[in-house]
Amino acid sequence: MAASDPIKDYGAYRPTAWVKALLALSQRTVLGRGKARRWIAKRLHAAHSGPLDVVLWGQPARVHVGRNTNEVKALLNPARFNRAELDLVRQYMPRRGGVFVDVGANAGMVSLAARAGMETGTLLCIEPQPEMFRRLRFNLEARRAHGGVRVVLVQAALGPQLGRARLAVPAQPGMASLARLDTEIADHVDVDMRRLDQLCQSADLGQIDALKIDVEGYEDQALLPLYDHGPEALWPRLVILEHCHARRWSRDVTQELLSLGYSILRQDRQNICLARGAA
Repeated sequence: MAASDPIKDYGAYRPTAWVKALLALSQRTVLGRGKARRWIAKRLHAAHSGPLDVVLWGQPARVHVGRNTNEVKALLNPARFNRAELDLVRQYMPRRGGVFVDVGANAGMVSLAARAGMETGTLLCIEPQPEMFRRLRFNLEARRAHGGVRVVLVQAALGPQLGRARLAVPAQPGMASLARLDTEIADHVDVDMRRLDQLCQSADLGQIDALKIDVEGYEDQALLPLYDHGPEALWPRLVILEHCHARRWSRDVTQELLSLGYSILRQDRQNICLARGAA
């Protein structure tokens, strides 16, 4: 897919004074929630379309204002972005030597938030959609210092075998999926497919402290091969699983994790969080 903007150095897309004012209202006041945030979001979209260079969780980031809801949510209220899930990540992942795996990393917002709590360790970020991977790479690439955190970026889909796969890309590009029927989406792109257990081993991971997976209904095919084929040492302590598209699964991921000794810590309509060995 064609890039939506040329790759330029960080700082090339500075917010205007009006955009800064809108962001300050959303990020620093009680207006960053509910109807007020939606009102601000409409004004932001009217004022700006395309990339913005900002600071999120104390780190430089390029956020695209447009059709990818994930980026805009992080931009408007980073303190509340996936707050319950990220609180659990901070609880289960040590600041030094922790390992976080982000499957369906999108533009890197969750990985950026996770990295903000790490002094050393490893981030493994996996994203197949070419435009999203380009944004992810810009936000997490090594040329901007991130201390002792090793970042491994993989442009691929995850599945039960190696090969190629056809990825359906909807109007909101961050919601691309291998689980959608061809009749649902007009745009498709061919991508590499890897297996998660092999990919983790090739990245030299000895353990996984926290894993987040959001692949629009393909979670069973992407995650469960780690348990089918990988060593038990690689079973994540914490799994944050998007389950709102569970009707697309051929295997019930939640029930299989429960049978392997995981317990549910929290769940809502979007996500379910499970921990290994939790009471």
